[in-house]
Amino acid sequence: MYGAMFAEYIRKILKGTYTSPEALTLNNMSSAIFEGIVKAGKNTDELSIKESLYNSLKKYDGISDRYVSKEYCVKGIASVGWFFNSLEKTRDVTRLVGEVTKNYPSQIKDAEIISSIIYLSRNGYSKSEINKYLEKEFSFDKRNEDIVSKAFSIFFDLGESKAFGKVLGNNQIESDLLVCLVAAMSEAFFPDFESVYDSRGWVSLFTRINYRFLQKFDKIQEPLQAKLKNIRQQTN
Repeated sequence: MYGAMFAEYIRKILKGTYTSPEALTLNNMSSAIFEGIVKAGKNTDELSIKESLYNSLKKYDGISDRYVSKEYCVKGIASVGWFFNSLEKTRDVTRLVGEVTKNYPSQIKDAEIISSIIYLSRNGYSKSEINKYLEKEFSFDKRNEDIVSKAFSIFFDLGESKAFGKVLGNNQIESDLLVCLVAAMSEAFFPDFESVYDSRGWVSLFTRINYRFLQKFDKIQEPLQAKLKNIRQQTN
């Protein structure tokens, strides 16, 4: 779930535009969305989830009082793909997030595609199986030129997690959002994804800077708890 957040952080470092943890748009949105769904719980009704999301989003720069950009929506949605135990629930809550953040139907669809990819990836589906599911459910074509299709195409062609390092440091890719989406997909698919960041000490550095932010995720399901424990161990 931290893949896209790390990617945004590192891209800003490489570009010399990083100033503080608060400068990370993804930091705020991920924190707000995840806090909302955790407080609501996995088996809560639709109205309670929307109320919980609204209350959480309201604490972050008035996010709930204006239209949230596509970049916020698709980058912040990763936590939904990690949290729930069924694909149906994952998609349902993704749509609720889109409604609360006042996104357009096309943007909600993009977010739903992202959360579906993350859910299927972390549950052991192959890339070909994921692609077939997306084609069936969303009429998805990874050859299209929209940013979600481009991200999936890059992710689809990655042979191993280490290959993402080249994507991360590719200055010819101007869109940080594109890189963040590839990171979110890759993190869920490759069990050793964190090694891409830790090979340069990025995980340890990021954890020290944003430790308070990471502490918010103590009550997550086991796969996320294991990831958080692994990140913390690397700072000791």
